Amino acid sequence: MAKSRPTVNWIGHTIDGRYKIEALLGQGGMSAVYKATDPNLQRTVAIKIIHPHLSNDPQFVRRFEQEAAAITQLRHPNIIQVYDFDHDDKLYYMVMEFVPGQNLKDRLSSLSRVNRRIPIEDTLRIMAIICEAVAYAHEQNMIHRDLKPANVMITPKGQPVLMDFGVAKLLDGVDHTATGAIIGTAKYLAPEQARGERPDERSDIYSLGVMLYEMLAGQPPYDADTTVAVLMKHVNEPIPDIRQTQSNIPDELAVIVEKALAKDRKDRYQSAGQMAAALRAIDLSIFESEAEKKTLYSKKPSSSTEVGPPAVQPVAPVVGQPPVAPQPAAQKGNRSPLMIGGIAAVVLLLVAAGAFFAFSGLIPSSTGGNEATEEAIASSANPALPSSEGMVRIGGGSYTVGVASADGEHAASQQVELPEFWIDQREVTNAQYAEFLAERDQPPPSDWPEGQVPAEQEQHPVKGVTWDLAKAYCEWANKRLPAEAEWEVAARGAEGRLFPWGDDPRAVELPRSGTYKVGSKLTNQSPFGVLDMAGNVWEWVDEPYIPLENSNHRILRGGSNDFLKDMAYRLQGDPNVPTMFASAGIRCAADQVNVVQTETATTQGVLYQDDFVDPGSGWPIASVGTLFFGYHPPDFFHVEVSTADSHTVVSLPQEYADVTVETEMLVDHTNTDSGDFRYGLVVRRMAEDEYYAFTVSSRAGTWQALKSSADGLEILDEGVINTLQGFAPAGFTPDKADTLRVDASGSNFVFHINDQVMAQVNDAAYSNGEIGFYVENFDETLAHIHYDTLTIREAELAEVPEVGLLYEDKFTDPAGGWLEEDQEGSPYRVGYHPPDYYHVEVRTVNDHITASAPGTFGDLTAETELFVDFTDTEAGDFRYGLMLRRMAEDKYYAFAVSSRTGSWYALKQTPAGLEVLAEGTVDTLRGFAPPGFSPNERDTLRVDAQGEDFIFQINGKPVTQVSDADYSEGEVGFFVENFDETRA
Repeated sequence: MAKSRPTVNWIGHTIDGRYKIEALLGQGGMSAVYKATDPNLQRTVAIKIIHPHLSNDPQFVRRFEQEAAAITQLRHPNIIQVYDFDHDDKLYYMVMEFVPGQNLKDRLSSLSRVNRRIPIEDTLRIMAIICEAVAYAHEQNMIHRDLKPANVMITPKGQPVLMDFGVAKLLDGVDHTATGAIIGTAKYLAPEQARGERPDERSDIYSLGVMLYEMLAGQPPYDADTTVAVLMKHVNEPIPDIRQTQSNIPDELAVIVEKALAKDRKDRYQSAGQMAAALRAIDLSIFESEAEKKTLYSKKPSSSTEVGPPAVQPVAPVVGQPPVAPQPAAQKGNRSPLMIGGIAAVVLLLVAAGAFFAFSGLIPSSTGGNEATEEAIASSANPALPSSEGMVRIGGGSYTVGVASADGEHAASQQVELPEFWIDQREVTNAQYAEFLAERDQPPPSDWPEGQVPAEQEQHPVKGVTWDLAKAYCEWANKRLPAEAEWEVAARGAEGRLFPWGDDPRAVELPRSGTYKVGSKLTNQSPFGVLDMAGNVWEWVDEPYIPLENSNHRILRGGSNDFLKDMAYRLQGDPNVPTMFASAGIRCAADQVNVVQTETATTQGVLYQDDFVDPGSGWPIASVGTLFFGYHPPDFFHVEVSTADSHTVVSLPQEYADVTVETEMLVDHTNTDSGDFRYGLVVRRMAEDEYYAFTVSSRAGTWQALKSSADGLEILDEGVINTLQGFAPAGFTPDKADTLRVDASGSNFVFHINDQVMAQVNDAAYSNGEIGFYVENFDETLAHIHYDTLTIREAELAEVPEVGLLYEDKFTDPAGGWLEEDQEGSPYRVGYHPPDYYHVEVRTVNDHITASAPGTFGDLTAETELFVDFTDTEAGDFRYGLMLRRMAEDKYYAFAVSSRTGSWYALKQTPAGLEVLAEGTVDTLRGFAPPGFSPNERDTLRVDAQGEDFIFQINGKPVTQVSDADYSEGEVGFFVENFDETRA
């Protein structure tokens, strides 16, 4: 968005003969803030210079002087220090402490772009400090009235500093003509402020509550397209329960949020100090580990690395190859054992921890990792040039424009030579145009009611703009109108598509009337990643590439929603005739820009890295039938398959052989809650159907190593995975991503998920090829996957840990050492049963037993198959499962299921009795049958135990993770307990 800029550029000037202005830090409707040097005290300062139109207002000047004097009295380590205020003739300014760092708004935005949040414990610390700073200011009789993340700076050491204290008061009575200029503030205003009532300290507390909510949830509690709509939500709508979107928020924290956001100020905290105390009283130990914290808070730079692959012809996307259906885990053949009764265990397997134990943060990565880090380049910006932010670079070269069969609206096909240029990725919005009008004395578009932006259309493209005004807008933004050839090349790509997405106008459905929010139809994307060039509004261009019929005419391109045309169509006409410009909008271009770029830190072995900020970095962009792939703002590459039983591969047109490939990915959305699909990385793609793919299924909790050939897809290896986090229920976006990594060296491949080695496979069919992404639907009808920050580096083949088998018993040897008990009148019967079972039976109600194997074990994976052979009743409840770390008769953990109630339990036995650590429901149990029958299937129970952490799985699906440190080692065995069942 083009920002309002100071009417005077002070950079390089000296204020009041003392402060030398060095750089612009930011600006708003009242002032601009500059970085400056104070030579007298030899320190860097920040100077807020009041805009000239306010300096001419005597009332404003008087209030500025009064409140600036009050602000200078504030002395607090977390409130910006104001050193001085003065005026140089009509230039009013305030000298403040220079605080390096990043404001909280930008930090939240950068995390939100990768679906992450600030860790809860950091949020509590930051907000408690801010509350204490606000409490201090309130004690000095100062009310902020404009608390929001943009007014909080986070220093390099992580300390929050409150900025602009008291500035909100100065804004009272100031006429903001730019539509939407205060909508950011509206999101944080208390209901009484929205009603126009006088605010007090409790109004600031409400704003603090909104900030706390946003830091926890990733978005403020209320949002809308207009300022009035946001304000009315603060007044009328109930507080959204933050636990509905963030299930990990404890009740005591949700209570703090609700109290701070109470509609009636009498129901809020009565002081900011009370809110700070409540935040500090929360026990931080209930939150995630340090390892999880680092995963949540990894900040990714938002600027781009300009890396362009060689122009190699890409392999076509895969369409319609029959998918390989997921296969159920292999099961033993059905058996009818000659058993008298009890719970039968088929096999018990104990494996050393680390072989299968795969939940995040419990096992450190065995690979050092030579990952490239990115840091922003602080380039010397030329104030006469626009920023590259929101623009797309189009490389110079020879392009074809026009069509083979010319007519009155289409030029004949011809070659044009274009130097490199930049073009806006989106059309100019109503809100952006309103900023322009606020600074220039120009009439608003004719379709703006009473000269105001149409309600709820701030982000729709502006229309009804003449060619002269479009040109004036671009010049105001330090840009220009695109030349006609530039516009057409940006829309059609190097291959000369008729529409941005391809040659079929029906492949993408656009509205048939009106306009829509710019950039919201991602399928309407050109090969260069430019959005909305077809439809929405016509766009003015300059410099026709063939002469016009009338030298006073101008050209519109792209069509509108109610008059869609191909990308070679040229509409000529008088630019001042209302029917010509009624649906005309603006898209600007530039020859040069201030590039917001990144520099890859010198990291040995990095061959290629793409953070997907630059839509021109070389990846294919298309919408073909049910397949859709391309750049997704701000910094993702997305791949979508929108039909069942279909898959696609999208690859980078550059071949690699022995490499390590790594990416982050998440499931953005699907059509169903339960349909299965898989997605992942592709390596060594030699042809359309020749490649390797390493994929995961978040729905099935599985991973697969695949090989594609002309004969179809072959599964080289597969398994279960319980650490996937980059997915959420339908209708929600995940707040975490999964990291996939493939090491390829010769015929050896090692597959990692979230820093854990899953498998090593060997295959020599393909020695090199392209690298890319894979998405496949089974019964899911639409899967939309986001990929982020692909890194390719020299191969780092990780060592694969060998599975350490500690113990295995197939129960064929009665002398294996297990407990044997079968006495007349005993409430229990346990022991071996031919041909290969161990049975455990409890014969009374409200009783239980454990039976264990000889030996002591600590960290391990324990797995067994079991089934219910028979019971006395049809409805009596009981539970059964695995027992481990039995240190004494009354000290152990048990992980059990109840086939009668469809429940599972994580239990801890102590001398005081059985404690439930966690419980839930399960609908996949199959190892039971009605009385009088024996089941023909079994259930697989597995427990991964390392240190104080345990994961419980039922039939290959993780059901819970619990932590408890009381028992570190002990015997392993079985657990059976009756409630009202008389015999199980």
